[in-house]
Amino acid sequence: MKKNEIELHIQQTLSFYDALTVTQIIYDADMKILKAHPEFTEEKLLQLLKEMEKQKIVIKKTSEKGDAWLRVMPKKPWWKKIFL
Repeated sequence: MKKNEIELHIQQTLSFYDALTVTQIIYDADMKILKAHPEFTEEKLLQLLKEMEKQKIVIKKTSEKGDAWLRVMPKKPWWKKIFL
């Protein structure tokens, strides 16, 4: 299984504004990639999301629906905010 391919796809699936639960992530994911990697399960998705939390790519939020994840906007350096 190519972890980078799946990780990039999950990052593209996640939203900057709305937190998504595991089931919402699976529904929004591209079926071609999921069918290409049948060994990718919900447990592996949760493990991947935990790794992405450690890398500060996503934030975990707890809501009424359960745990949900939100993609983090990359921060710009102060000089890019001024000059660009």
